[in-house]
Amino acid sequence: MVTIKDVAREAGVSPTTVSYVINGTRSVSKETQAKVLRAIERLGYRPNTIARSLRSKKTYTVGLIVCDLKNPFFAEVLQGIEEQLNEKGYTLFVVDTNYDAEEEERAIEALLSRQVDGAIAVLGGEGNRNLKTFQERNIPLVLLDKRAQGEEWADTVLVDNRGGSRRLVEYIFSLGYRRVGIIAGPLTTTTGRERLEGYLEALQSFSISRDDRLIKIGDFRRESGYRIALDFLSSPSPPEVIYACNNLMCLGAMEAIREKGIRVPRGNRSSSF
Repeated sequence: MVTIKDVAREAGVSPTTVSYVINGTRSVSKETQAKVLRAIERLGYRPNTIARSLRSKKTYTVGLIVCDLKNPFFAEVLQGIEEQLNEKGYTLFVVDTNYDAEEEERAIEALLSRQVDGAIAVLGGEGNRNLKTFQERNIPLVLLDKRAQGEEWADTVLVDNRGGSRRLVEYIFSLGYRRVGIIAGPLTTTTGRERLEGYLEALQSFSISRDDRLIKIGDFRRESGYRIALDFLSSPSPPEVIYACNNLMCLGAMEAIREKGIRVPRGNRSSSF
């Protein structure tokens, strides 16, 4: 069986340096790292993860909870996370909750029972009583795309939902459109609430009165975009523009628009959606 000493001999470095490269515990030069990785590949070395875990008291696993893996955005995020973790010798454990609160609870328990070294969560809502357990067990947690109420201790990675939404709608207004219908996400989520807030701020900046008939709440899934767009297009005074607040709802809205025989884009302002 190939050992870490064999890899070190093949790469012309010390066993300690090989350990640094495998475990990511200390930075080494890119040249040295490349030599070690080439030696590992040539010799077919496979680290003994059980022994490594016993020595370091780590499992070298990170959990990822995702509310909707069917969403291409989250699938792409997952790929990026996995690539980075693989470089550091970690395995990613993924759970898709499909916006189900009970599934989310079970996913958290599953990660905790597997004693993951860290967790990343894309939550379907903003509250989950089990998140605090990560802090109690000193397990790092990063929240992605949405905040969680009462969990300010957790690192959070967000985009500028409010500002981006406001600038988008202001641009639409600058083109001369005034009746902009919005398909917002659930207001129980950071993304849904802040993108709607950006829309409302754009109305104010252009002194356009709020019309609740142009504000509909979806659930970030394709079917809701389709259903709400049909509702918009069937109204006596449909919007000039439909703003769907995520990619899946947009796909659903496009399906409804095509079903109504409307081409997007169309040059005639009065019939553009």
